[in-house]
Amino acid sequence: RPVHEAPRAAAAPASLDADQAAREAALARALGEEALRQEARQIRILLAGRAGSGRSRLSCSLPGQAAGGAEQGSACFSEGPGLGGTDGGEASLERLVESASQVHAVLLCIPAPGMAWGLEEAFLKRLRGAAPGTALFCAGTKVDLLPPARVWKPACLCPARPAGEKDRSLARWGAALLAFLRRHWPGFPQARCHLVSAGPEGSPPADAYGLEGLRTALAQAAPGLLQGRDFRAPGAAPPDRRALALRIVWKSAAAA
Repeated sequence: RPVHEAPRAAAAPASLDADQAAREAALARALGEEALRQEARQIRILLAGRAGSGRSRLSCSLPGQAAGGAEQGSACFSEGPGLGGTDGGEASLERLVESASQVHAVLLCIPAPGMAWGLEEAFLKRLRGAAPGTALFCAGTKVDLLPPARVWKPACLCPARPAGEKDRSLARWGAALLAFLRRHWPGFPQARCHLVSAGPEGSPPADAYGLEGLRTALAQAAPGLLQGRDFRAPGAAPPDRRALALRIVWKSAAAA
């Protein structure tokens, strides 16, 4: 054999190729089935609200397991287009209502201290007509801005038994918000309306307020939200199990 000629590698037996392919197929099938189970347990929550309503900070402040643990379902938050967008509001409103039909619940964010809620009223009216059975929650955000605005000691707050001006402001604004929701979404339960704050910009987690109550409300609603919901359109192709399997592989690799 000439010196410059490299030795040829022995060809792998066809049976080994077949066994490898079978193992890969079995692994992809198992991982795909696990991915489908994870997808089925995932609670999809749409964060709706006007620009500047605190949706982004709220989605970062609420953990992925906000729905009460893996056995009940993990929460996946997504932001819809802001109410009253640059397109005049109608197009963004249509897209937001369409997005709401593809999730388990809608969390409407309404920021304090304002009470001009025309955009939210238009959204609720449109949503009630298009999807009256939507599971609606409301977060009254940025309550640290309620008067007196420069006073913020969340550990001392108790709006149910007001002892100071901040407590009274929270109680008044919360009552007005609940009345507004019940006016435009009949039967809206008080347990789904929460006054929250992630704290002033750059503040530590200890300055947050009301997030635990919101997590608890989502956890209690989780089993009902997960029951009997299928978001695939009629005639849609079945899920790509290999793609779902690869998603789990990459998540596991990144975590490791």
